[in-house]
Amino acid sequence: MLTPAGLTFEELSTRPQNWFIDAAKQDPSTRPAYGTQSGHIELASSIMKDCGYDPLPNFFFDNWPESTDEFPLRPMSGATEITMTHQGHRQIASLRKRHPNPTAKLNPATAAELDLKSGDWIWIISALGRVLQQLEFSEATPIGAVDAERWWYPERDGDDATLYDALSTNVNVLTRDDPSLCDPAFGTWPLQVAALLIEPLVLGGGGMRMYPPHLLTKMKHICEARGSLFIADEVMTGWERTGSLFACEQASITPDILCLSKGITGGALPLAVTFCSSAIFDAHLSIDRSRTFFHSSSYTANPIACAAALANLNIWQNEPVRARIASLQRMHRERLTPFRSDKRFTGVRQTGTIVALDLTASIVGYRAAPSRLFPERECLIRPLGNTIYLRRLIA
Repeated sequence: MLTPAGLTFEELSTRPQNWFIDAAKQDPSTRPAYGTQSGHIELASSIMKDCGYDPLPNFFFDNWPESTDEFPLRPMSGATEITMTHQGHRQIASLRKRHPNPTAKLNPATAAELDLKSGDWIWIISALGRVLQQLEFSEATPIGAVDAERWWYPERDGDDATLYDALSTNVNVLTRDDPSLCDPAFGTWPLQVAALLIEPLVLGGGGMRMYPPHLLTKMKHICEARGSLFIADEVMTGWERTGSLFACEQASITPDILCLSKGITGGALPLAVTFCSSAIFDAHLSIDRSRTFFHSSSYTANPIACAAALANLNIWQNEPVRARIASLQRMHRERLTPFRSDKRFTGVRQTGTIVALDLTASIVGYRAAPSRLFPERECLIRPLGNTIYLRRLIA
């Protein structure tokens, strides 16, 4: 991988932050010296000015109360480690080995005044709440400040009372979310989130992660409160795979947009359909081309695929399909029992006809042992790295 750059791994490892900058792409004769509209250093941003914002940067502490005897330290939020990206990657074992716990940094002088030692677990408390992090000394942290990071534990309980212990470890808990306090151009809360797109109850590509219906209900309520659309991707979870015709039924919610596929034809032919609320449909129902929702028509309403879908729906209406599925769920539940006490497996889980477990092994990644193990035994499945899963056939 490094050959085109003319570098060896040893040479790359000596560079600051292990970064490589292509000198050819930095040639001033072929590109501006600076990535601004003028090509020069801009103390006043011309882009911000064109967008109607103050072109000069500013910073204010209004998001935090002034230091008091009760809260003497100035908090700094949003710190990240080089091993992590924002709040991601906590589930990757090799990175957690390098950075296993949430870390709060104090200047040694500040820590000495508080009689704290590096490695101590400390509560960071504000008028809005408190979070628990492990202390680390840092000369880069200003005296009188505490630099805390965002955190969650993917291996812990994810119910809405704890959210993987994010509510007791993530510094964001201590920040105010009043929109009037956020920067109008870059603040998080004032930005309008267009939609939440999620696989209900089972996150397929995420490693067959399963969560209870009440969390799905809460997500929908959050979207409603924020004026954001809720999009349910039921391509995998639909057609009784989770124990109900559609997974959203278990949460007693109706998505604004519902995506279906595969199961419509029983897997015989490719066909997909997207349902939406009347409000969304009516918003695009117009002869005004600027409001029309354009889409590809290369395979739209293919008559053979639609005929297969009608035949499949006829089977659902006239044959005991649900009884067969219920029997399969019971069989999965019974056959999974021995695996729960087998130390070679962890995370044994089931939602409807979808079952999954994680193989305990030192090899990780998509080319892990299970991807070779099953074909050698004439068993055709598609593991996700160390995660083995089975689903009911869509046909």
